[in-house]
Amino acid sequence: MANAPLGTYSAANIQGVTYIGITFGQIKNINAPVQYTQVLSGCMFDQSKPSAPCVPFGGNKVETFSNGAFKAIWHNQGSVFIPKPPDPNARFDINRLLDIKWCPDQKHFEVTVDDVGPYILAPLSAWYTVWRTVWCSFPWYQGWCNKPFQVYG
Repeated sequence: MANAPLGTYSAANIQGVTYIGITFGQIKNINAPVQYTQVLSGCMFDQSKPSAPCVPFGGNKVETFSNGAFKAIWHNQGSVFIPKPPDPNARFDINRLLDIKWCPDQKHFEVTVDDVGPYILAPLSAWYTVWRTVWCSFPWYQGWCNKPFQVYG
């Protein structure tokens, strides 16, 4: 679907969270439940406490969710991303703490945490140069040579 997020969007150092990455596959229907994978490091919000403190942990937590949702904002201003459906029986609802907005023109997410922000989750992209040895045939030289090419990831 055009203008839907695709790939990984990430940020670092958001209120104790040292890294957050959200990865989306190809979204065919933005009005249907959406699957995404979240990678989190540093701390996570303790959903058992009403104040939802960010509790530190070591390593990365990787989790795949299949029930994310996008809700259109008035006058084509983008969409609000709802990480998971609200649970009326839960003491804590992550949707009350986080306001996540998909900005299709800018191709990034804006995240507000407990009314602080917005923080930008930008597309994760990188490129690097790799050298490979290939057979070269020039009028002035024939033999093995190194040829650079760029890899995007």
